Amino acid sequence: LQAGREIGSTIKPFIYAAAFSRGLLPGSLVEDAPIRPGELADDSGSWSPENSDGKFLGFAPAAVGLIRSRNAMTVRVGNYAGMDTVLALLRDAGIGVPDQVSPQIYIGNTGSTLKSLTAAMSIFPNGGVRRRPFLIRRVEDANHETIYETPVLENDVLPPSIAQMTGRVLERIMTEGTAAASRSQFGFKEKAGGKTGTTNHYHDAWFAGHT
Repeated sequence: LQAGREIGSTIKPFIYAAAFSRGLLPGSLVEDAPIRPGELADDSGSWSPENSDGKFLGFAPAAVGLIRSRNAMTVRVGNYAGMDTVLALLRDAGIGVPDQVSPQIYIGNTGSTLKSLTAAMSIFPNGGVRRRPFLIRRVEDANHETIYETPVLENDVLPPSIAQMTGRVLERIMTEGTAAASRSQFGFKEKAGGKTGTTNHYHDAWFAGHT
């Protein structure tokens, strides 16, 4: 509940959802290549992230960037969405953002708690609605009379169509992406979607998703 850990690639569904809300489509071609100096709107340096396999695909559909967790593609998708759009979505989803932000946030250079990230991921199967997570449902006295009940609070984070579009890509991650081992090796059969996320040297390793 309290430990904020770097979330790495589990941030990527939100980056793509922000771009989808600005008109990008899962089939839109995005370049997977080193970032060129001056290409990013919010970066004055020469930062260019590598992909985990050390390779680049050239132009590929945006959905591939999320399914296969391509860093360079994701940074370009974030740049397309715009920093303000991305930060607003992260705040509305309950992840929050650090005081100092840069394009590195597009690939998860920010922290969150397990509770916050899980609640944020639930917007995709919930039609874009985030419901506040809570642990105490109600408190009763000795006579089983309710003396406290946690109110259900919710806010609209994404249009339903954008949540559904992103959710369908997250489902593909379970069969052909970074979480495919859940089915091919471990026999998980239920309909589900989700995203893996690892940081350098596996200091943090995540899977966040939904059935």
